[in-house]
Amino acid sequence: KGASETKDVKVSSGKDPLSFEGYKMLGNFSLKQTGTEWIFFRTMLIICWNLICRANNGIKILYNHMEFFEDALKIYIIHQKNDQEGDRPRDGKHIYANPLNPDICPLLALGIYWCCFGMNDNGHGKLFPGNNQFDRFSKIITRFRNNENLKDAFKFLGIDIQNIGSHSVRKGTVHGLVSTRIQ
Repeated sequence: KGASETKDVKVSSGKDPLSFEGYKMLGNFSLKQTGTEWIFFRTMLIICWNLICRANNGIKILYNHMEFFEDALKIYIIHQKNDQEGDRPRDGKHIYANPLNPDICPLLALGIYWCCFGMNDNGHGKLFPGNNQFDRFSKIITRFRNNENLKDAFKFLGIDIQNIGSHSVRKGTVHGLVSTRIQ
């Protein structure tokens, strides 16, 4: 039999999607950690989840891509996989506060982020200034994969934490939206 005919072959590619429960758990866990790395991580996690965007697009958000519109924060994702140059017109994606679950509230995450880092972009206009923010985000994911408490909690949810990566956030959001049924 060929490799594709055995049940030991993984059918999907890349990292697994992050479930909503896993997302909430990471939001809660990172909120309880000390240090600015966790504040950066939590903000990136929540912004990428709410925008349904890849982490490498989340780190490219500029302040002039953001505006408040009525009761929402509107963010424009300029660079997309199917438009590398960002030439196509964009509709902003709306992000709303989540006062019922502060662990994953995007506006609270941004508020804490700005309190700790300020809104100083060093003239670059970046929400997440720096040269290696994607690597920074990925390294924090690697660190939490080695946390025994998180390993056990994710195992309880039926998730292998070793299969969670930076793209798991977007995959999880899309998976959750597609699999949700309107009742």
